[in-house]
Amino acid sequence: MSSNASRTSRDRPTLVHFREPMALPKVKLSKGRKGRRRSHLALALVALQPCPQCRRPRLPHNICPNCGHYAGREIIKTD
Repeated sequence: MSSNASRTSRDRPTLVHFREPMALPKVKLSKGRKGRRRSHLALALVALQPCPQCRRPRLPHNICPNCGHYAGREIIKTD
C-alpha cells in the first residue's frame, strides 16, 4: 500500500475559492489616523482602595482577599 492511499480527505489542505474579490482598503491608513483610532485601546491602571477593615489594598466593589469583608460584613471566613 502506498503512503498516499492511507491519507484521508481531512489530511489534505483545503483551498477556499471566493466568487467575489475580498474587500481591501482603497487608501492606505496613515500612522496618525491609525494611532487616533487606537487611542482608546490603552490599558488603564488598576484602581486599588484600602479595605475599611484591614487597610490592605483591594479592588473596589470586590470582597477583600485578605479579611473577606465587603460592605461592612464578613462574606468569606478567613483565618
